[in-house]
Amino acid sequence: MKIRISSGTFVAPVEELTGAFPPMFSNVTNRMSEADTRTTKRILLFVELRNTGRSPIEVNTASIEVGPQGSSIPFLDKENAFPLKLEPASTRHFKITAFEALNILTRGKIDGAGWFTAVAHLGDGSTVRAEKLSVQATLDAVASFDEKLRKDS
Repeated sequence: MKIRISSGTFVAPVEELTGAFPPMFSNVTNRMSEADTRTTKRILLFVELRNTGRSPIEVNTASIEVGPQGSSIPFLDKENAFPLKLEPASTRHFKITAFEALNILTRGKIDGAGWFTAVAHLGDGSTVRAEKLSVQATLDAVASFDEKLRKDS
């Protein structure tokens, strides 16, 4: 079983795109500055659960975690209700905006957030964690993306 987390940066806030990325949580209290809100709403965190083995795996929960606090929230996805069964060589995908994750897990305090990771708790009692994704590197990627857009205009 492998779990991977990555991020994508968009020109516009995720909710202004085609509607393909609806928010996971409909009622998030925003505690961020206006600039941080604009930035984090443009970052989508992608999580992939992949069964790399030969037998089905039961996944009891999957969540996004922000550290070093270690706070986490489970993914809520109508299409991938837990527990879910991953057949051999199959994958499931989840997504959440950095805006949602940081507001819920750090109360909007970006400075206290070091990394994102994804965690899956399996039916056999084991836990699988993705590699950590630096919050600062993710924010820097947005700034770099914006700088490139300015140069190309």
